[in-house]
Amino acid sequence: MLKNKKLLSLIAIVLALALVTMTLLLKDNHEESGVAPTFVDGINMSPATDQEKQDVIDNKQRIVDEKKDITKAQNTTDGKNQVKPQINFVELNNGNIELGSYVPGIFEDNGECVALFVKDNNSLTKSVMAVKEGANVYCPLIVLPRADFTSSGEWEVTVEYNSEFSFGKSDSRKIVVK
Repeated sequence: MLKNKKLLSLIAIVLALALVTMTLLLKDNHEESGVAPTFVDGINMSPATDQEKQDVIDNKQRIVDEKKDITKAQNTTDGKNQVKPQINFVELNNGNIELGSYVPGIFEDNGECVALFVKDNNSLTKSVMAVKEGANVYCPLIVLPRADFTSSGEWEVTVEYNSEFSFGKSDSRKIVVK
């Protein structure tokens, strides 16, 4: 009987120590953050920490800076914004020359993409109506039959974009037509 009382006393002491330890740990966490974490359906509903608040501020500033970069596009005398189309690829595929391109940073209707291929004194153009999608304007796939190219060799290609509000020209790319 004395052994049972000692065992029960020992268990009670261990449980009391565990309870005190847990209380102190929770109290320390509460004091560090100022608020005890609150969970609802596994989601932490506690107020944001200082680091989380700073991350939000930093992200807002990054977004503002990106918008400034986009709106830094030079205005011309006719009020259009200068943009820079990007060529994704230009390649020979099944006897056709295919060109993929887009115009980043604008979202507008009724623009036109014009592909210009140049070699020596020869040139070839094809235009398509641009399509707004996501945060950009895309130029639908431009496909030209190989037979449209008057000679073999290295051709230089650029894409020009023009709309009521924007205009611009891409950097040139090269393609070897065989």
